[in-house]
Amino acid sequence: MAVEGERTAKETAPKQLSRGWLYSRVLVLGSKIGYRLGISMSIVLSIFVGYQLINYLAKAQQKTASLVGAFYGVRVMGSGQLIPEMVSIPAGSFKMGSDEGEADELPIHKINVDAFELGRFEVTNAQWKAYCDAQKKDYPINAKIGNDYFLDKPNNPVVNVSWEEAQDYCRWLTTITGHTYRLPTEAEWEYAAQGSKIGCYSDIQPKRNPGTAVVGSYSPNSFGLYDMLGNAWEWCEDWYMNEYYASSPEKNPRGPSVGHFRVHRGASWNVREAFRLRCANRGAMPPDSFWPNIGFRCARDVKEAV
Repeated sequence: MAVEGERTAKETAPKQLSRGWLYSRVLVLGSKIGYRLGISMSIVLSIFVGYQLINYLAKAQQKTASLVGAFYGVRVMGSGQLIPEMVSIPAGSFKMGSDEGEADELPIHKINVDAFELGRFEVTNAQWKAYCDAQKKDYPINAKIGNDYFLDKPNNPVVNVSWEEAQDYCRWLTTITGHTYRLPTEAEWEYAAQGSKIGCYSDIQPKRNPGTAVVGSYSPNSFGLYDMLGNAWEWCEDWYMNEYYASSPEKNPRGPSVGHFRVHRGASWNVREAFRLRCANRGAMPPDSFWPNIGFRCARDVKEAV
């Protein structure tokens, strides 16, 4: 019986060995697959995280590219004065006006615009304060959209400044930089505003304290310009004439030679209908008037670029 039992054990050993070897091979193969899968997943995850990080940093850099310390803008070499950051706008053509708006937006007409530069943001309170301090000018009347709107909100658009004061500011920039600043023409403004999304206006502001937003709070348009629609109305260079589009030249129109009102564009935080937040919408006020919803941004000819 013992011999027979031994023979049985010997006969069954190869089967047990075969099963054990197969099991070990499966474990080894599974480990290799798991290891390779883990490496692959790590690589994919690293690429994904890296892409997201790069995208985030790019957006953050774009958002803060024009921040100087705690303020939006750039500094003048030497004097250190805070002034607007300018963006190059390429030459191009577009259809000016709209058949979905007011009568003064008709007829729709083709306009060709030469290359120029425009402020990335509206002129801010901090930038205007630098001008007032340097020129010993009074600060704007409190806009009453905050305790002290002008001093408490340095990176919000300056308001309560007239067209005439905006002109004087452009002359001051010209003096301290040696490059000619001006207000954009109405055609330049509408051309540059193409593709802009509605930003700050009353319907999306807290009802208890409506007002402007910090410049750059919303996404830029394809030219890299912020707040073209809905933060503050923006003065333009042109005199206003209701029927001007019917006789406007096709190339670089400058508006009528005389008038009683100056154009402003872009609507503001306190409009009551989103319908008015359109690139083609036109507004006009006397050049010596100032309002808590009207500001401006500067323009500059390309030949004057630094």
